[in-house]
Amino acid sequence: MLLKNLELYHFRNYSEQEITCSPSINIFWGTNAQGKSNLLEAIYYLGYGRSYRQVPDDQVIQWDYPGWRINAQIVNNLMDPIYQSCDSLDIVYSRETKKKTIRLNQHNLSKISNLGTIFPVVLFSPDDLPLVKGSPGERRYFLDSLLNRIYPSYYKVNQRYQRNLTQRNHHLRSSKAGNNKYLLETYDQELSELGARILQFRFEFLPMLSKYVKNFYREIAGEKAELSLLYLSSLPSTAQIEFNYGPDKTVKAVDYYSSLVSNFYTTLGRLRNTDRQRGFTSIGPHRDDLVFRLANKNLRQFGSQGQQRSLVLALRLSELVILENYIARRPVLILDDVF
Repeated sequence: MLLKNLELYHFRNYSEQEITCSPSINIFWGTNAQGKSNLLEAIYYLGYGRSYRQVPDDQVIQWDYPGWRINAQIVNNLMDPIYQSCDSLDIVYSRETKKKTIRLNQHNLSKISNLGTIFPVVLFSPDDLPLVKGSPGERRYFLDSLLNRIYPSYYKVNQRYQRNLTQRNHHLRSSKAGNNKYLLETYDQELSELGARILQFRFEFLPMLSKYVKNFYREIAGEKAELSLLYLSSLPSTAQIEFNYGPDKTVKAVDYYSSLVSNFYTTLGRLRNTDRQRGFTSIGPHRDDLVFRLANKNLRQFGSQGQQRSLVLALRLSELVILENYIARRPVLILDDVF
């Protein structure tokens, strides 16, 4: 994947800006507050349809203008020596309608998620440090977003799981929850089946992620001690699982679907009264976490700033390689303030 040309109109501090990109490495440099990160934000929009700064679309409009536009010429066929075969990717936002239109070669895209395969992007920025230092939700989001892009069925299963989880939690908080045992059992059965599928996906994927992260971290940080990845599950029999990618590529985990379903369903039933008191479901993949250890020390708690930063970069480079393997397109890598 290659970005050949980029045009910005009333995006952040750019009234009109056109940039012709190199087919290899592009470096944007300058003094502070000149708009370097804004350029990277615009490129990120091309791959995700949103800002990585977690701001609404109307907040990136240049002051007093009715909207913004990002246009790019992208190249898929990297074997073309002069990159003549280009696709036009256009994103337009209107302040008046509060709508965003995305077009590929003048045809509207029905789903923003399609951008992930049209123009895949991987970003490293200083804002990524919560991926290591932050709450378990940060690491689950990283894992889920990567699995969503390489396994379309994972996205569907996860959506159904989240809907069922919301319904179960609503019922737990309802005054009638104690009187409708059978409805809770129905929720528990479906949640167990969907949750087991999510765990299966994660258990099968994590050895590969572990392999890449370990290798990249070793190259970046030069640490002699080996990095290890641990999956902390809220299910009792899968509480701590260390993933390795050995010669036989086996997974040290409970990888039988029926066992996971049974374990999940039994534990939900046992904790039903506790969940009623708390008003939420206390176990499941939505409560799990990834732990990274170096010399048996949790890098989230005991890692230096440099070690944590190196780990985040290793995770992003692993994401890049995995996406390239699965979608057969090399993503554009964006590095913001990496040193």
